[in-house]
Amino acid sequence: MAFWLTSCIQGDKCSEATRNSLGVVSDEKTAIGIAEAVLVPVFGDDVIDHRPFRAELQDSVWVVRGRKTSSGKGEVPVVVIGVQNACIYDLYHEK
Repeated sequence: MAFWLTSCIQGDKCSEATRNSLGVVSDEKTAIGIAEAVLVPVFGDDVIDHRPFRAELQDSVWVVRGRKTSSGKGEVPVVVIGVQNACIYDLYHEK
């Protein structure tokens, strides 16, 4: 997983051997794992309070969203991940 993220950031392409027919990120569990791996270093450990994360496949990207915290305050973290290459296309908070 770290290899795919690093490769994407550096602009390299993943080798075809690392992909299956559904792409590098072939399921919701993998998309959520990548999102959590990216969110913690960017937003800090408190982002885990937004679990459970859910992932929705939209065209060729996974959109992974957290939930509001138990206090109901704050914004929800969102990560947009490419199915075919595991690139992080967007990372933000939404209301």
